[in-house]
Amino acid sequence: MPRKLGTIYPNAMKKGIYIRTDELLEAIKALEVYLSNLRRVKRDRYYWKWAIIALHNSVQGFMVSALRGTNGLAVLTPECARAWMDAYRNRTPYPKEKLDDFLNLYKKIKSNLMLQYGQSKKFTPKGQQGWSIKKLNALRNEFIHFTPKGWSLEVSGLPSICEDLLSIIDFLANSSGNIDFYQQSAEKRFQDALDKAKTLTKELRRAYAT
Repeated sequence: MPRKLGTIYPNAMKKGIYIRTDELLEAIKALEVYLSNLRRVKRDRYYWKWAIIALHNSVQGFMVSALRGTNGLAVLTPECARAWMDAYRNRTPYPKEKLDDFLNLYKKIKSNLMLQYGQSKKFTPKGQQGWSIKKLNALRNEFIHFTPKGWSLEVSGLPSICEDLLSIIDFLANSSGNIDFYQQSAEKRFQDALDKAKTLTKELRRAYAT
């Protein structure tokens, strides 16, 4: 699919002030935001909210990066992918791209859609990873679509959930064979954030268990 450069304000390009990103940078940045908010959790447990939202965004970004392949159709909703192919065959205008939802992307990384190259591997869940990714999605949605109410969230189990999600990111980035870090600096930046996130998440799990 063609790359797009979006602007927030109509005159942004005239001033030369804009944001440049892509699916892999989105995933790495979100992981760094997760780490940043996890550090704040030690002082204020409320920052679990932003850690959850950021980790959800990062997992989604790495699923998209692993599934995109050469044409990006695997990350779209089935209806959108069909419409895009119809437009390609008929030489008609392409439809607006619509990303598939989070849990459907999770199903796809467990499917043969991941087998895009000779070295590709699909994801096989272990332990409670399947439960953890559904729980993370539910918590993220609760925060994003928050309705008027009082709500208490038990946080002692969150580090274990997050460890499961970090292991999924680790597989997608380092073992699936589908993600090519376009720059060595990007790969180093990712690995540094992942290692620190794993360490701090484990520390919180141990602290909550005492």
